Amino acid sequence: MANASTGNLSQLTNNQFDDYHPVWSPDGAHIAHTRMYPSEIFIVDADGSNLVQLTDNDSRQVNVNDYFYTNPLWSPDGSRVAYTRLENPYDQVLVVDADDPSPRLLISDVSAIRDLWWSPNGDLLAFLKYSPASGDLEIFVMDVADATVRQLTTDNHGYRHLAWSPDGSRIAYTGKVNDRREILTIDADGAGPRQLTQEGGHTPIWSPDGSQIAIQRYSDIHESSIYVMNSDGSQPRMISGAIPDTWKPGSRADGLPQALSSKVARPRHRPVTHPRLVADHVATH
Repeated sequence: MANASTGNLSQLTNNQFDDYHPVWSPDGAHIAHTRMYPSEIFIVDADGSNLVQLTDNDSRQVNVNDYFYTNPLWSPDGSRVAYTRLENPYDQVLVVDADDPSPRLLISDVSAIRDLWWSPNGDLLAFLKYSPASGDLEIFVMDVADATVRQLTTDNHGYRHLAWSPDGSRIAYTGKVNDRREILTIDADGAGPRQLTQEGGHTPIWSPDGSQIAIQRYSDIHESSIYVMNSDGSQPRMISGAIPDTWKPGSRADGLPQALSSKVARPRHRPVTHPRLVADHVATH
């Protein structure tokens, strides 16, 4: 863990395997993370005490290459943790109460599931899932209470980088339009899709009040710049420096330390069998 003020590092875990994907709880008291071999999800207090194991892979007779947990994500109120479980050939999404580790399976699908995000009120989970109909990743929203799933997009734009608006009414995302990545939004019910940029962009981040969106944009010589625009796409302007910490999903606005992975090694994922996803899988792992 890195102290935001001093830069000093503190080691919170100590074991022979990789710890990665650290994620702060909303109140800053706990950190959820994944451990490899066998793959498990743990919660630890911010001072390194009270290590709690949420999953039970070590009790199963499984091959670690075919079955593992990843990407823990706290609900906005900190009461639940959602995560993905890859169990060949299925991608699964589960949710567990932070104080009662009895997981509930929400979805199990042979299609690849990516980029899981809670809605601001904690009622919905948005994610990307491979669609055989379009041959690419499409945007889906799931009601956590009853696990009903609704597909929002169907148009084969290779979507990435989902981001809920602060009021939960819209989702911003990156999509491929005319062979270039652009920023788009869609209403949470699937209505009102809109392209916000015309000159490229990716990785949208909403301002806390929802009035603006920050994006990254690459120049013709592949230099990356940060732009901020109104939430309707108007008045884009390049800014100097970094995006304010208060804009970043899951960031700490109160100066608490930043959680860091203890090792740079990546987990070994099961092979991606969907042809349109192979390039993305290689690029991000």
